[in-house]
Amino acid sequence: MPVTMEQADKKIFFHLWYSYWLEEMVFILSNKAAAMLRAGALIAAVLSFLLVGFPVLMSLCGLAFFVFSWFCSKCEFVAELACWQKQSYLRLITQRDFMSTERLIERILYLEETNSASMKAFVRPAKNKASASVGLSASEHLRYSERLICWLCGV
Repeated sequence: MPVTMEQADKKIFFHLWYSYWLEEMVFILSNKAAAMLRAGALIAAVLSFLLVGFPVLMSLCGLAFFVFSWFCSKCEFVAELACWQKQSYLRLITQRDFMSTERLIERILYLEETNSASMKAFVRPAKNKASASVGLSASEHLRYSERLICWLCGV
């Protein structure tokens, strides 16, 4: 059974929304992880000042501060990349009426080369959000871990 152009357009539109929601989830969770790591670094810094009389504990807190800071910078970098990708997909979604299908596929393939790494738990929630964005009913039943991801992402 051949695929009509309208069906192909719907699949492309769904794929755009799906990719957008994946990037949105990566962006939100990376920002939340960075905030928690930033709080951990602050606590470690405060503890290192409070434990001045105990050099070993003070140096361990100082080490924890640097570790938390390093991981925080990594999470912020991932969040920034996901934000750029998310905006690029949103731009494609809004401009899809003004592009040919071939040009749209070309742009999607180019964007997918730099997609963020996403966890397996993001896949089904992103499909449900993409279905809702396109106007279809959410067909995927979510496990508890996936519901937790949705709750953390606010979607």
